[in-house]
Amino acid sequence: MSRQPLPPHAETVPGRRHVLLIEPDVTRRQMLYDVLTRRGLNVYTARTAEMVRTILEYDRPDLILLNPSLPDTTGSELIMKIRSFNPSVPILLLNDAPAALTLDASCAVQGRLPRELAAEPLIAEVTLWLNAPPSSCPLPQTGAILLVDDETRMRIIMQNLLELNGFTVTAAASGEEGLARLAQSKPDAVMLDVRMPGMDGLVVLKKIREQDAQLPVILVTQVDEEATREEAIRLGATAYVTKPFNFDGLKQVLHQAIPSTKSPASSASGSGSNG
Repeated sequence: MSRQPLPPHAETVPGRRHVLLIEPDVTRRQMLYDVLTRRGLNVYTARTAEMVRTILEYDRPDLILLNPSLPDTTGSELIMKIRSFNPSVPILLLNDAPAALTLDASCAVQGRLPRELAAEPLIAEVTLWLNAPPSSCPLPQTGAILLVDDETRMRIIMQNLLELNGFTVTAAASGEEGLARLAQSKPDAVMLDVRMPGMDGLVVLKKIREQDAQLPVILVTQVDEEATREEAIRLGATAYVTKPFNFDGLKQVLHQAIPSTKSPASSASGSGSNG
């Protein structure tokens, strides 16, 4: 059977990644469409649940951007309908979800984007999610990560990607906050930005090693400086990765590091309780 042509609102250019944009407000829908298509993406637009259903019958988008406030259904109903067509496509909410948005699985939605997000941060996050490995609900828990990064956008993106892949994530916006959270819980690994205001990542690493010699700590930085790398290794960093990094490579680093924390001896070496 030959494939039926896509409806007019879902015409595509072969070879490009597909984004389904679900937004009832025409002004915002046009703005987002223009931003995304200028970066070479195929964009389907929909303003109702019926339009979404029609598009999903014809194609499998690589990413869905969703404003859950639609006129003909609730956000929860639409999300579960999308999951019946495609259980693994990442779904990002375009604004804070209404209080009534309740889902059977916490991984049914992978993240939220601020409503007034500027074009460049929007493209950066869309690109990261398009490159994220597919994943279905429910996900096995693969480890607890303490993520310490002062850059809000990167912290949110990384938390979303890690949680999409089954990690439990506690996030901190500074070295000081990271150490405070570490004292309250026992993560399986720490992802630590090097360059932060206040207490930088190397100082945090040193303080962690004074308390725990075994906890895996992965240093993350935007600049690959040999002196910094050598200092990180000397202080006991488990790994050192440079932004922008390949997420599959980072996930492999985490999976290699985390099993070493599962033995009774290493579990007993930590202090504090889960909180």
